[in-house]
Amino acid sequence: MRLFINFILFSILTFSACSFLSDGDDSPSEINVEELIQHWVHSYEEEPQEGDINIYRPHNYKEFPPSRFRMQYIFDVDGACKWFYLAPDDGHHFKPGKWQLDAQDSEILIIEQDEQVMRYHIMELNKEVLRMTFIDTK
Repeated sequence: MRLFINFILFSILTFSACSFLSDGDDSPSEINVEELIQHWVHSYEEEPQEGDINIYRPHNYKEFPPSRFRMQYIFDVDGACKWFYLAPDDGHHFKPGKWQLDAQDSEILIIEQDEQVMRYHIMELNKEVLRMTFIDTK
C-alpha cells in the first residue's frame, strides 16, 4: 500500500512539475525532476577555482575525501528534503526542509532551510551530477 501511495505522490509531483515547467511552447523541459530525487553530496573538489558553480554528486558516486563539513541534500518526491547541518559544536546531522522548482522558471531550485529560503539556478542535472549556482537567500 505504501508503494502505491508513493507512486501516486510521485505521479502528482511529476505532473505538477511538468505543467509549470513548460514555457508555453510545449517544448520538453530540460529539468527531469525524477533525477533530482536522491541523496546529493557536495563535491567541491570538482568545482572550478574561479566561479560560483556548486557541484553535487550522488552519495554513492565515489568515496569522497575527508572533510570537516560537506553539504548534503536528500530530495524526496513529495517536496520534502533533508539538508546537512553543521552545528556550533561541530556536530553534523540532517534537518528537515522543503524544496520546489520555481513556478516562473523551472531551472530555479528553491530550498527552505529553517528560516531561510535558498535559491539556486540548475545548470545541469542528470543521475550523476547536479551543477547549480547560488542566486540568493530570502
